[in-house]
Amino acid sequence: LNTELRTPAEMTIDTINAAAAAHRPVIATPTGRQWQAAVALVVCPGPFGPELLFIERARNSGDPWSGHLAFPGGRTEPTDQDLEHTARRETHEELGLHLELNRACGRLDDLIPANLPVVVSAFVFTLQEHPVLQPNAEVEHAFSMPLQHLVEPERQCQYRWRHGDCVQRYPALDLLGADRPVLWGVTYRLTAQLLELCGLPRLP
Repeated sequence: LNTELRTPAEMTIDTINAAAAAHRPVIATPTGRQWQAAVALVVCPGPFGPELLFIERARNSGDPWSGHLAFPGGRTEPTDQDLEHTARRETHEELGLHLELNRACGRLDDLIPANLPVVVSAFVFTLQEHPVLQPNAEVEHAFSMPLQHLVEPERQCQYRWRHGDCVQRYPALDLLGADRPVLWGVTYRLTAQLLELCGLPRLP
């Protein structure tokens, strides 16, 4: 990952493209009962510099990430050509956003959540204009956030995850304000990867 910090003014869609293209990702292969998923980190221009697209997932009892902040994406299907195709297909299904074939400028390191048997692969896509989105029923709403705002210290918080009598605390980001979901878990870790790749300060 990039170790040279940049100022917000130095960060552009082109520099993100170059940084993502130069990264050599760590790839994980599902084993045993693990399944494969892929997500899209979509970066687009905004008034305060490049922005990252997020979704708030709709409440659904069958979704392990119900109501959470996430990136568009999901489980790989047998008809998908490859993992990038999974990320593009899911983004189109969830947001009506068509990412061009081979538009991904790079891939982040694969992640395996501590509490789910899944390997998550993440692909970085950059757009030259802000997209028009049409969220489907799986998405409560979609929004984008300037990358430079994601590293603001006042956004850092903790998420308390309860499993039975056990409560664990994870680093998180407050993106939407009081009484709204926070960014944590795999999405937080992938966001941290991208920010570091872009030369912004490292998240905890």
